[in-house]
Amino acid sequence: MLKKSVSVCFSVLLLLLTLCAPVSAAALDEDTATPRYTHFGAVSINLSIDALGCATATGVIQGRPGVTTGIKAVLQKYNNSNGTWSDIKTFNASSTDFNCLLSGSYYVARGTYRVYAEFYAFNNTGVCVEIASGYSPIKDY
Repeated sequence: MLKKSVSVCFSVLLLLLTLCAPVSAAALDEDTATPRYTHFGAVSINLSIDALGCATATGVIQGRPGVTTGIKAVLQKYNNSNGTWSDIKTFNASSTDFNCLLSGSYYVARGTYRVYAEFYAFNNTGVCVEIASGYSPIKDY
Protein backbone atom coordinates (compact mmCIF):
# COMPACT_ATOMS: atom_id res chain seq x y z
CA MET A 1 0.00 0.00 0.00
CA LEU A 2 2.84 2.42 0.83
CA LYS A 3 4.55 1.66 -2.50
CA LYS A 4 1.36 2.49 -4.37
CA SER A 5 0.92 5.82 -2.49
CA VAL A 6 4.51 6.85 -3.21
CA SER A 7 4.07 5.88 -6.85
CA VAL A 8 0.87 7.93 -7.19
CA CYS A 9 2.46 10.97 -5.49
CA PHE A 10 5.49 10.71 -7.76
CA SER A 11 3.27 10.48 -10.85
CA VAL A 12 1.26 13.54 -9.80
CA LEU A 13 4.49 15.46 -9.15
CA LEU A 14 5.85 14.58 -12.62
CA LEU A 15 2.58 15.62 -14.22
CA LEU A 16 2.65 19.00 -12.44
CA LEU A 17 6.27 19.61 -13.41
CA THR A 18 5.49 18.79 -17.03
CA LEU A 19 2.55 21.19 -17.12
CA CYS A 20 4.49 24.01 -15.46
CA ALA A 21 7.63 23.75 -17.62
CA PRO A 22 6.25 25.56 -20.71
CA VAL A 23 5.03 28.48 -18.58
CA SER A 24 8.46 28.94 -17.02
CA ALA A 25 10.20 28.77 -20.39
CA ALA A 26 7.82 31.35 -21.86
CA ALA A 27 8.40 33.70 -18.92
CA LEU A 28 12.16 33.56 -19.48
CA ASP A 29 11.79 34.55 -23.14
CA GLU A 30 9.95 37.80 -22.39
CA ASP A 31 12.03 40.97 -22.18
CA THR A 32 10.23 42.92 -19.49
CA ALA A 33 13.21 45.05 -18.41
CA THR A 34 13.44 47.11 -21.61
CA PRO A 35 10.58 49.52 -22.26
CA ARG A 36 9.15 49.50 -25.77
CA TYR A 37 8.04 52.83 -27.20
CA THR A 38 5.72 53.44 -30.11
CA HIS A 39 6.51 57.06 -31.07
CA PHE A 40 10.15 57.33 -30.05
CA GLY A 41 13.12 55.00 -30.08
CA ALA A 42 15.06 55.68 -26.90
CA VAL A 43 15.34 58.18 -24.07
CA SER A 44 18.08 59.09 -21.62
CA ILE A 45 18.75 61.64 -18.87
CA ASN A 46 21.98 62.40 -17.04
CA LEU A 47 23.33 64.81 -14.43
CA SER A 48 26.87 66.06 -13.89
CA ILE A 49 28.14 68.54 -11.32
CA ASP A 50 31.56 70.17 -11.73
CA ALA A 51 33.95 71.32 -9.00
CA LEU A 52 32.40 74.82 -8.94
CA GLY A 53 28.87 73.47 -8.36
CA CYS A 54 27.57 73.86 -11.90
CA ALA A 55 24.95 71.13 -12.28
CA THR A 56 24.26 70.21 -15.91
CA ALA A 57 21.25 68.14 -16.93
CA THR A 58 21.52 66.49 -20.35
CA GLY A 59 18.83 64.47 -22.04
CA VAL A 60 17.92 63.02 -25.39
CA ILE A 61 14.83 61.53 -26.97
CA GLN A 62 15.06 59.82 -30.35
CA GLY A 63 11.84 60.46 -32.21
CA ARG A 64 10.21 58.73 -35.14
CA PRO A 65 9.21 60.41 -38.43
CA GLY A 66 6.22 62.74 -38.16
CA VAL A 67 6.47 63.11 -34.40
CA THR A 68 7.40 66.21 -32.40
CA THR A 69 9.35 65.31 -29.28
CA GLY A 70 9.94 67.15 -26.04
CA ILE A 71 11.77 66.81 -22.74
CA LYS A 72 10.96 68.36 -19.38
CA ALA A 73 13.79 67.93 -16.86
CA VAL A 74 13.55 68.96 -13.21
CA LEU A 75 16.69 69.31 -11.10
CA GLN A 76 15.90 68.08 -7.58
CA LYS A 77 17.74 68.35 -4.25
CA TYR A 78 17.48 65.80 -1.45
CA ASN A 79 16.32 67.13 1.94
CA ASN A 80 18.12 65.27 4.70
CA SER A 81 15.75 66.60 7.36
CA ASN A 82 12.59 64.97 6.00
CA GLY A 83 13.86 62.49 3.37
CA THR A 84 12.11 64.13 0.42
CA TRP A 85 13.23 65.66 -2.90
CA SER A 86 12.58 69.34 -3.71
CA ASP A 87 12.38 70.82 -7.21
CA ILE A 88 15.15 73.37 -7.81
CA LYS A 89 15.15 74.22 -11.52
CA THR A 90 13.18 73.13 -14.61
CA PHE A 91 14.58 72.82 -18.14
CA ASN A 92 12.55 72.23 -21.32
CA ALA A 93 13.38 71.35 -24.90
CA SER A 94 11.37 70.30 -27.95
CA SER A 95 12.08 69.44 -31.56
CA THR A 96 10.32 68.46 -34.77
CA ASP A 97 13.57 66.78 -35.83
CA PHE A 98 14.29 63.10 -35.15
CA ASN A 99 16.28 63.84 -32.00
CA CYS A 100 15.47 66.28 -29.24
CA LEU A 101 18.46 67.27 -27.15
CA LEU A 102 18.27 69.00 -23.78
CA SER A 103 21.10 70.69 -21.92
CA GLY A 104 20.58 73.01 -18.99
CA SER A 105 22.88 74.24 -16.23
CA TYR A 106 22.32 75.69 -12.80
CA TYR A 107 24.71 76.46 -9.92
CA VAL A 108 23.95 74.48 -6.78
CA ALA A 109 25.02 74.47 -3.12
CA ARG A 110 26.48 71.43 -1.39
CA GLY A 111 24.09 68.52 -1.30
CA THR A 112 22.65 65.51 -3.12
CA TYR A 113 20.94 65.95 -6.49
CA ARG A 114 19.13 64.10 -9.25
CA VAL A 115 17.10 64.98 -12.35
CA TYR A 116 13.56 63.79 -12.96
CA ALA A 117 12.67 63.81 -16.66
CA GLU A 118 9.50 63.42 -18.67
CA PHE A 119 9.76 62.61 -22.37
CA TYR A 120 6.88 63.49 -24.69
CA ALA A 121 5.81 62.62 -28.24
CA PHE A 122 3.19 64.71 -30.06
CA ASN A 123 1.44 63.87 -33.32
CA ASN A 124 1.10 66.35 -36.21
CA THR A 125 -2.02 67.91 -34.64
CA GLY A 126 -0.22 68.64 -31.36
CA VAL A 127 -1.85 65.89 -29.31
CA CYS A 128 0.44 64.12 -26.85
CA VAL A 129 0.51 60.48 -27.91
CA GLU A 130 3.17 59.03 -25.60
CA ILE A 131 4.93 59.87 -22.33
CA ALA A 132 7.87 58.23 -20.58
CA SER A 133 9.67 59.30 -17.42
CA GLY A 134 12.78 58.48 -15.44
CA TYR A 135 15.54 59.67 -13.12
CA SER A 136 19.19 60.41 -13.63
CA PRO A 137 21.81 58.82 -11.41
CA ILE A 138 22.11 60.60 -8.04
CA LYS A 139 25.10 62.96 -7.67
CA ASP A 140 26.67 64.47 -4.54
CA TYR A 141 28.35 67.87 -4.50
